Amino acid sequence: MATNPAASEAAVEPKVHALGILHWSIPVNDLDESRRFYSEVLGMTYRDHLGPSMICMACSNPPQNVLLCKRPAPLETSEELVGSSHYAFVVSPADFDRAVENLERWFERPVLPDTPDRPGHWRAGWVEHRSVKFFQGRSLYFLDPSGNTLEICDLLPGQG
Repeated sequence: MATNPAASEAAVEPKVHALGILHWSIPVNDLDESRRFYSEVLGMTYRDHLGPSMICMACSNPPQNVLLCKRPAPLETSEELVGSSHYAFVVSPADFDRAVENLERWFERPVLPDTPDRPGHWRAGWVEHRSVKFFQGRSLYFLDPSGNTLEICDLLPGQG
């Protein structure tokens, strides 16, 4: 007999209650190059250096923080490393449309995520569409200069 994972998880008292996310850390090869990329391509704001190997960037207001953390040794980038692990950012429908129009100029390497075709998901060119479950809308995936997979999302109203 199959059990409902949601029901069994609800019965367990959590150790702590996370109230929100303070920041995400993204490993990068070059801090200056990454600072330019995240500000010029994703419109993030530089907040400050946090020591010699970390920069705090922010999007939105109040700030949602992203820490760019210098790797000890650069990682070679390759589309073969693209998998399901990625960082996703919400953008406006107009910005999403501009990104698709400027795909080859703005994103050196657009990529298709390693996700199987499933009901309610389809692709049109580089754009992935989702009409079921969470995060419904359009997505576009690309690599940052350090090889991290990023996603920009134009979510349908009420999603997210």
